[in-house]
Amino acid sequence: MTDPLLPFNSPDLHPRVFISYSAEADLNDWITALCERLMANGVDVTYDLWDVAAGSDLPQFMESGLTGADRIVVISSNEYVRKANAGIRGTGYEKKIMSAPMMVNAVSDRIIPVIRHATGDALVPTFLSGVRYLDFRDDEMFDVRYSELVHELFGRRVAPRPPLGANPFAEASDTLTKIAINHDPGLFRNEALVGEVEYPYENNNGRFVIGSGVQQFTVATSTSGSGSIYVMNNSADIRVIAVAPETALEDIGDIEAYDYSSRTRNARVGDSVVLINEAGRVAALEIVRVTIRETSTDRIPRLTFRYRILDEK
Repeated sequence: MTDPLLPFNSPDLHPRVFISYSAEADLNDWITALCERLMANGVDVTYDLWDVAAGSDLPQFMESGLTGADRIVVISSNEYVRKANAGIRGTGYEKKIMSAPMMVNAVSDRIIPVIRHATGDALVPTFLSGVRYLDFRDDEMFDVRYSELVHELFGRRVAPRPPLGANPFAEASDTLTKIAINHDPGLFRNEALVGEVEYPYENNNGRFVIGSGVQQFTVATSTSGSGSIYVMNNSADIRVIAVAPETALEDIGDIEAYDYSSRTRNARVGDSVVLINEAGRVAALEIVRVTIRETSTDRIPRLTFRYRILDEK
């Protein structure tokens, strides 16, 4: 197994992952592509298509792979559920190993069910009932779910615990205490990797947080006018920003081609803004709508943008 003392960002950390699945014609290519991408992201995958030669001892491969892995990724499909519950062939044998007493004590918390082609009432085999799973059935959500999987394999939370704030009752007066209690920073945060947000940009110092951990970006804004907004890189987690004029989110090109020389950019509706944070991660957001007091239906200035946090550094 991988040295548990290695920090998550160590170049020597390569979590060992065993892939448990049921071979199916319409699923095999998807599993292979997933394994290839995991390998490219530093995950040491044990996958029978690559690691079992003709004439090899399959039971020995399964036993050593399952007991020696840091994590076990179960690709759960209708066929996998059926075979595991019935104890049929390789899937049933792997299920016996994973549900054996030594595995329950050693690695039961390391089994990650990945739901793919499971459509029945039972999305996972009975022995995995109650285990938190990742749902990969919607292809449009693949990048989001894949990021969650990689975070999990490296022992990182996509949504880490927020920092502990000050005791509001330590304030100097009842008025300040009430103000502290009434402010909800969660209204100005979306930890998903893709999404659309709308918020009153004159509140919370004009800041809205997207993502989390090394993929966190604090979008700092200021009033510019109807249909435009100032975006600034004066947040602690932002290194540089750039504007891609009249460019939709999906049309963002070569990240390095944009101009990052200014700390403040005036972005208009239809422009996209590129942000690079202190961890070197990249996010892009498209300005969808900007209202000022005079053009807002509720007299509250609001900013709406679509965004995506990119996979690559």
